[in-house]
Amino acid sequence: MCSRPAILIAMISAVAVSGVPIAHAQTAARLGSLDSVAERSWLSASVVQPESQDQGSVFRPLLFGALFGAGGFLAGALVGDAVDDECDNSTDYCIPTGVVLGAATGGTFGLALGVHVGNRSRGNMALDSLAAAAVWGLGITVAIVSDDDTARAITLAAIPIVQLGVTVGVERASGR
Repeated sequence: MCSRPAILIAMISAVAVSGVPIAHAQTAARLGSLDSVAERSWLSASVVQPESQDQGSVFRPLLFGALFGAGGFLAGALVGDAVDDECDNSTDYCIPTGVVLGAATGGTFGLALGVHVGNRSRGNMALDSLAAAAVWGLGITVAIVSDDDTARAITLAAIPIVQLGVTVGVERASGR
């Protein structure tokens, strides 16, 4: 018949070999008494400490979001211009609808991708994209229904700033 410490050591060894983490050495030691200091130090060495939930600085997701958003905005505008030939023969000042939609789409998803990459992919890219798109849709709606040209200009200028802030918040919250 095996003694209680021998069974305890066998159980802890099986857990350590299987890769299942033991949350705390004192909790494992409370399961039974160990006979020697050497066995206790072995137990302490085999305990897997939980990873830190620190998300680091918010600067990196903000920077990457701004850079990727600007790149996506330009790339989307170029693709939209290539697809839409609405103003090819126009002598008046004209911005094709494809350029506007391409820039908005590229900027929105570029920003979400940049924030996700900047946060070292800890969050949820789909939620980031939905949040950025929701802010864009709400901002455009407010700009369209506004009768004041100054309010409309301020709203359009604020959209990417609010998008960036909301997307970073969603990325960091979903990455916990």
